[in-house]
Amino acid sequence: MTNGKTGGRRAQRHQDAKYRPGPGYWDPSRKLRRSEAAEYLKDEWGVPISPGTLANLAVLGGGPTYLKCGMYVLYDIPDLDEYARSRIVRRRSTTEIVGPDGSN
Repeated sequence: MTNGKTGGRRAQRHQDAKYRPGPGYWDPSRKLRRSEAAEYLKDEWGVPISPGTLANLAVLGGGPTYLKCGMYVLYDIPDLDEYARSRIVRRRSTTEIVGPDGSN
């Protein structure tokens, strides 16, 4: 049985699940699956990362802290925020002279 749209009810639920109203949408207490975590990092922090890269980082190290629930990997939003902050660096101009104490 279909709902009149291509793909039926399941496809429609999938399309509805992909809709994100924008920054500020994410509930901080919610655990995110890997694809949602990648989407969150892009939406909230502008960090372009794919679910596959998150999977590789989970094996090799260097990625955000995650939880394992059976076969599912879940990410806490505060852990994703911490990871994003660690990836974002403030660049300095190469023409700036930095003193020994780190000041200009």
